[in-house]
Amino acid sequence: MSSRIAPIYSSIAIAATLPLWAASLTGPAENWGAKVAAAEQKRDARIREVRAIRRYVLHNPRWKADAVMTAMMSYDTSGHKHYEVLDVRAEGIQKQVFQRILDGEVESAARNDDDGSINPDNYEITPVGEETLEGRRCMVVQLKPRRKSKMLLDGRAWIDLAELAPVRVEGRPSKSLGFWVGKPYIVQDFRKVGEFWLTSRNRSVADVKMLGKTELTVDFQDYFVAPKTGDVLMACTKRPCSPHLFD
Repeated sequence: MSSRIAPIYSSIAIAATLPLWAASLTGPAENWGAKVAAAEQKRDARIREVRAIRRYVLHNPRWKADAVMTAMMSYDTSGHKHYEVLDVRAEGIQKQVFQRILDGEVESAARNDDDGSINPDNYEITPVGEETLEGRRCMVVQLKPRRKSKMLLDGRAWIDLAELAPVRVEGRPSKSLGFWVGKPYIVQDFRKVGEFWLTSRNRSVADVKMLGKTELTVDFQDYFVAPKTGDVLMACTKRPCSPHLFD
């Protein structure tokens, strides 16, 4: 549920520079790539339901004002999703774009489309260095998709060394998303909610035919996470949390 996106150096040289606390990520990239995938699957297996309040902002310099939409997206262990639009300030083609984004996500989940997880089946994974991102010590890896897919990004990921979880993934899809948008540049950030890692922001920039450079930013403002066992977790950017999470 959670994750669904530099120069190449010798993995031996990288491993030689790693501190001892990163030992779990040393060895062949495929081995610890599998560990990252296993850790994610283990966390996701403990989730019963997730609801998220999202704020979508569509920006194009040709427009007088940005298009803005707030919606709630929810999904359960089956992977099926449904949404509710809470507020929208958009006109004409802007509304159509928002509608297609929401419908496309729900339809993709229903079809059980290609899994975009970071694992050795999906990617060739190459360590390229170590950085601190959002206060977390991360291994930076290059991601090379093993096949053409709209769900797989040709780019990089920052993997939290302590949690074996993606903190950021960025790049371009290995397959065009369509005639109008091609291969936008995508940056997806994650945050920790309880023991779970969930998307905090998704930003994409595309050179849209007839419209030019267009940016879509999605902020995941409020989260309601129901584990299979234990108490419900709430993570909200503002208090009180949106009442729509409790409907």
